[in-house]
Amino acid sequence: MNALKRAKWGYLLYSILLSLLGLALIIWPNTSAETFCIIIGAISLVYGVVKVVEYFKRGAVTYALFQFDLAGGVFLAIIGAVLLLHPRYILTFLPAPRRAS
Repeated sequence: MNALKRAKWGYLLYSILLSLLGLALIIWPNTSAETFCIIIGAISLVYGVVKVVEYFKRGAVTYALFQFDLAGGVFLAIIGAVLLLHPRYILTFLPAPRRAS
C-alpha cells in the first residue's frame, strides 16, 4: 500500500511539472524553442562524441559490427555543435508561432 501511495504522489508531481512545462511553452514559445534546441544540441554532441570514442576503443574484430558508429558519431557531433552554437538560425527553418496583433 505504501508503494501505491508513493506512486500516486509521483504521478501527481509528474503531472504538475508537465503542466507547468506546457504553460511555459505556451507563454514563451520562442524562448522555449531555443532552450529545446540547446538541450537537443547538447545531447547530440555528447552522444556523438561518445560514439566516436567507442569506435576507436573497440578492437579490429568489432569494426564490422559497428562500422557506422564513426560516421554517425561525427554527424551527431556536428549537428549538436550547430544546434548549440546557432539555435536561432536553426529555428528560422521551423514555423514560428504568430501572435495576434
